Amino acid sequence: MLQVIGIDQSQFFEDLYDFCREAADHDSKTVIVTGLDGDYLRSSFGSVLEVIALADSVTKLNAELCGK
Repeated sequence: MLQVIGIDQSQFFEDLYDFCREAADHDSKTVIVTGLDGDYLRSSFGSVLEVIALADSVTKLNAELCGK
C-alpha cells in the first residue's frame, strides 16, 4: 500500500479537495499537492487554494523575473 500520494498539475483536478480530504483523513495517506494557484492576471486558478485548509504545511514557490 502506498503511504504517500503526489499530485502534480493539481489545478486541473476538479475533485481535488474531496480527494485530498478522503485520502488524508480516512485513508491516513500523506498527500503532496503541486500546481498553479493563479493565472497571469493573478486571479485564482483551479482549486489549489481550497486544499490549504487541509494542509499541515505549505510551501509557496514564486517565479522570479530575469533581466531586471
